[in-house]
Amino acid sequence: MLADRIADFLFKGGNITDEEKEIICFGLESLEGNLLGIGLTLIVGICFRQVREAILLWWLLFPLRKMQVDIMRKLKQSVCLYH
Repeated sequence: MLADRIADFLFKGGNITDEEKEIICFGLESLEGNLLGIGLTLIVGICFRQVREAILLWWLLFPLRKMQVDIMRKLKQSVCLYH
């Protein structure tokens, strides 16, 4: 929601095109999700007094999460090709 507002603001100001608006919106949504995940991981780490471990967990799981998105995208494309 915040990503849409920011992208609309930039689009209405004439700073970006309609195509760039979609790309920026996607990037901002991704950034928002990443920051939310980092924040929640740190909060849980603080609650359990395991901040170092929480940071390590996020650092190790972040690449797996990003690879999962690529794998799911490729899987979806291959399924669409066969139907």
